[in-house]
Amino acid sequence: EAMSSGVLVCGTKVGLMYDEPSCCVTVDVKDHVALANQTLEILRDHVSHRRITQSAQQWANTHSINWTVRQLSELYKT
Repeated sequence: EAMSSGVLVCGTKVGLMYDEPSCCVTVDVKDHVALANQTLEILRDHVSHRRITQSAQQWANTHSINWTVRQLSELYKT
């Protein structure tokens, strides 16, 4: 939801954030200091901030709930 709304997503390298690092700010699990530092750095860098949020929004729009349902349906068919 945040990605589709153009909001910067920041967190640890798990799940989608591990799979799509160009769409968010990620750090290693349990590294709260790096998370804070990288988040602040991106907030100061307007060009990088915009690039990440645009990439995330594009990914979210391409991978809608309908896309997800189709992918899961195909997975269960095989």
